[in-house]
Amino acid sequence: MNFRQFCIGLLRLLFGSFNGMQVILYPMALVFWLNINSFQYVSIGLFTSHKYYFPLLIFLVVFILVVLLILKNYSELSHPNQKLSQEQKNSIAHTIIGLHKILLVVMFAVGLIYLVYAFLNHYYGISLPLSTIYTSLARFVSVGLILGYALRNAWTSPHRENGMDVRRALVMVRKDFRSRPRPFLLHGFSFIIMALLACGIYNNIVMNVLDFFIGRTGFSLHLAHATGLLPLIYDVFLLFVALLLSNLVFSPLVLLVNSLSHKMIPQPIVEDLDEENDPQEQE
Repeated sequence: MNFRQFCIGLLRLLFGSFNGMQVILYPMALVFWLNINSFQYVSIGLFTSHKYYFPLLIFLVVFILVVLLILKNYSELSHPNQKLSQEQKNSIAHTIIGLHKILLVVMFAVGLIYLVYAFLNHYYGISLPLSTIYTSLARFVSVGLILGYALRNAWTSPHRENGMDVRRALVMVRKDFRSRPRPFLLHGFSFIIMALLACGIYNNIVMNVLDFFIGRTGFSLHLAHATGLLPLIYDVFLLFVALLLSNLVFSPLVLLVNSLSHKMIPQPIVEDLDEENDPQEQE
């Protein structure tokens, strides 16, 4: 095994498929690795005496989410035994651009929700639960992006293995979906259900087992008091380390779900394979 194979394999282990979704659905999967006293102290400080750092914290957390999605797609779209081809480079670039387009729409939606909140509060005295709305929106968008990219990469994998970039592969997938939607819907539904079950098993069983063993060692990540920019960056770095630890423990369940759903991935029909090999085929 060369260095490239090791790096791609490690990235797929830590970030592949729907790995990372467990900490969004169950935040305790992330907090579990942190010292609870330091976490409570930092949380209280960010909402009281140091609340001016809270917007920066949100920006850094969103940055980690973007990095997570980029690493996730890079590991899935790269071949561990070959250097990046032009098609793979195009696929990664297309994914990054598409991700930022989605985030731009989400930011517009966030601003629109705030305008509605301010309008109703000012003119009618109606106060919407803004924090609850934003938290639910963040979780919905994050889970949707993770599952969406996981399904996209799975459905396009047969076409990408034939040398197509992800944009042309998506064209072929849409064509296949229109002609025979049932196998795509069956795979998508079963994949999402198994992913949700895996997250539930991790939260209700695996974490209890971890608590039995790790809790007795006294291991925990101690957050620094967020009294400045550097301590805040350090705390966000520890959150990322906690994410890596959670993803590492969660990865066997991800591999199990992927192995079960891999055989259900819809394969291209013969006509599609002929079109892929036709150099004159246009998008």
